[in-house]
Amino acid sequence: MLRNQVLFLLSFCLLISFAQATPPKVAELSIKNGSKNVDSDLKQIEITFDQPMQKGFAIVKVGGNFPGSGERGSWKDDKTFIFHVKLVPEKSYRFAINYKQYNTFRNLQGEPAKSLWVRFRTNKSNGTTAVQATPNVPKVISITPKNGATDVDPNLAEIVVKFDQPMSGGRSMTGGGKTFPEVTKIYWRDNKTFVAKVKLFADHQYYFGINSPSHRNFRGKNGVSVDPIRVSFKTRKAKPGEDANVMPATPPKVVSITPKDGSLGVDPNLKAITITFDQPMSGGRSITGGGESFPEIINKIQWKDSKTIVIPVKLKPNHEYRFGINSPSHKNFKSRYGNPVKWRRVTFKTRGFNEQEVDEHYIAIGSMRIVSAIEQKQAWRKLGELLTTKYAYQDRQNFDWQNICESMATKATAPRTAELLVAKMQWLLAHAQDPHLGIVLDGESSGTYISSTEGNANIQAVLKSMSRNQSHGKHIISAKTSDNIGYILVSTLSGNTGQLEKHFFEALNEVKDSHAIILDLRTNSGGDEQLARKIAGCFIKGQAAYAKHITVDPTSDTGFSPVRTRYFNQNDLGPSYTGNIAVLMGNRCMSSCEALLLMMKQAPNATLIGTPSRGSSGNPHRHQIIDGIQVSLPSWQAMTLEGVVFEGIGIQPDVLIETKLKDFKDADPVFEAAIKFLQQ
Repeated sequence: MLRNQVLFLLSFCLLISFAQATPPKVAELSIKNGSKNVDSDLKQIEITFDQPMQKGFAIVKVGGNFPGSGERGSWKDDKTFIFHVKLVPEKSYRFAINYKQYNTFRNLQGEPAKSLWVRFRTNKSNGTTAVQATPNVPKVISITPKNGATDVDPNLAEIVVKFDQPMSGGRSMTGGGKTFPEVTKIYWRDNKTFVAKVKLFADHQYYFGINSPSHRNFRGKNGVSVDPIRVSFKTRKAKPGEDANVMPATPPKVVSITPKDGSLGVDPNLKAITITFDQPMSGGRSITGGGESFPEIINKIQWKDSKTIVIPVKLKPNHEYRFGINSPSHKNFKSRYGNPVKWRRVTFKTRGFNEQEVDEHYIAIGSMRIVSAIEQKQAWRKLGELLTTKYAYQDRQNFDWQNICESMATKATAPRTAELLVAKMQWLLAHAQDPHLGIVLDGESSGTYISSTEGNANIQAVLKSMSRNQSHGKHIISAKTSDNIGYILVSTLSGNTGQLEKHFFEALNEVKDSHAIILDLRTNSGGDEQLARKIAGCFIKGQAAYAKHITVDPTSDTGFSPVRTRYFNQNDLGPSYTGNIAVLMGNRCMSSCEALLLMMKQAPNATLIGTPSRGSSGNPHRHQIIDGIQVSLPSWQAMTLEGVVFEGIGIQPDVLIETKLKDFKDADPVFEAAIKFLQQ
């Protein structure tokens, strides 16, 4: 008995299921399928289904004459879809409702509607035998200010558009650029009156559209769109003593950045960088930069409003970031009035993750690699051994690395993620204040210390003061002053060194006929020392010694190799220059760029001008700690040709130019000092 009841219930449920799964079908068309007498003035076809539908649709063109007007269709209710058409007299048309894989007409259960071919032919143009009357097209009955007006009050606060019938509530106020009114708020005063609150400028021409061929959301309750109208008007000049707005002639300014420019300890969980300007913007953008210091952008960048842009990012802990708002060659951050934002660089540094954040962060992204307490102890002791025997600057901060790492090993009493172990090692090694000291996890390297440096350059101001500016790739620019002083900016020695060498040769060829040259290295943080030798080789004859170093050697009594001297040679493959050279430098110059500075000291007519360099040159090598984790340790102590170790001190300029950050707001005093020096 129970078995029979169960079978009955199952059968009943299956019957209900089959009944609910019946595919939808077209119950009615507003034209007769196959008709040869359809009104050629018809603007829409209504398609009604036999059951409630989802909001997708699939009107498919498969050969033949397709009647669609290009305007997006809409749902009149949950069963009736409006297909907008554009017809001509005495012509045959066809289209499909769902077809093969294009089947997004679906019911609420997701079942696609049965495919249906619709064919018809239009009648002659007099429309006397039409099968359906043309829907009532909404019309504009008044616009404030009047279309074509030339003496509009610049203090007018509202643009008002009135229609002859109730409207759907949508809108397409089209246009853009500096001729489009600055709209602060949009609303419907009633179902026939549209209002746009605006801020207008005196003596200014304006244009906007009520709908357009591709944007037709001003439509009546019947679903029919207003025919597109272009509206123009011009405001009068401000009267004497009148408080009227005038279009800004000055470039827009950044009024706030999140995180703040130059801030330290930024939360690495921050999800977005936000920039707000003081003027309405055009909607374009130039977020410039690249490499490891450029924030990882993970989703679509969006304008929150006309003045605020939101950049979704994924940040790393204990990491310094840099990006540009515009650049000398990329200026798409501009006001809606066409004025670009002045180029500026933004820097900030994130704090490290705490223990809970590290575990939660890496578990959330799917990392479940666990390091046992025993492995952690082994890792800490191995790190202590490597710091004591392989680190060239182990004594610079007077730390007892072996004992510190042993102390960390004794605290390892429970399993942890590998990422947390690496984060703790980064925290410890940051105390060495060595930009070349790093930790590597599964092949991905992370720095342990990146100090915030205050630059001493305004490249935009430099380039603005010269003519014949020419970019050679992304990282090298050449230019000339009016009195024939050449200028070359080399912003990096890292990347495709073959291309960089080629681009430098191109730049030098552009300016080698100058009576003097400025070589600007102030934004260069190093890269490949071999490339540095090829660049410097264009300014000497024969061979020259430029630097010394000692390399870590645990087998020697001192722990280091004998002192070795490094040389560079005349570059016979590139152009040469023997005139006076001013080499601009600052505290962003480090690593292989400092080697280039030392080389240029040996060029007979070169003078180093600016502030001391960073003082960081390590020639780092990787060493295994445990499986999957390595430490990158500087392997040498770099010296000047006189045998002075310059780590933490920097290379000293021949001409010191002391400056403050505010000095570079609209000028570049280091560049100006170099011009005066060369002229003298």
